[in-house]
Amino acid sequence: MIIEVENIFHYKLPKKYLNFLSLVNGLEFNGFIIYGIDSYLLSCKVNQQIIGLIYSNKIWYENEEQKQYIFLGESNISWYCFDLIEKEFIELDNPSGELVSKYTDFETMLDKILEDSLL
Repeated sequence: MIIEVENIFHYKLPKKYLNFLSLVNGLEFNGFIIYGIDSYLLSCKVNQQIIGLIYSNKIWYENEEQKQYIFLGESNISWYCFDLIEKEFIELDNPSGELVSKYTDFETMLDKILEDSLL
């Protein structure tokens, strides 16, 4: 996936997000989604649908302004991203794209996503 992302989008994925994917290939729970590895890149068949990072970013990149972000996940009201310019993890309002929160790292953002999904 790393090479595929670099070839398509010309950026490197954040290491902490890749660490997450080494443990769990994406996550979907209670309306919150963390994108996983697109199914066409997997060597084995999976039992459940995975919303892929490449597939999702191609959709979000139809809007030129959104190309400054790596979209890592979403919910009904938020996008969870890595800002390629500022080099920080952020939450954006969906659909306005306004900044909602900044996070020190991927784990802090993931903690907030999981906390919100359990409310």
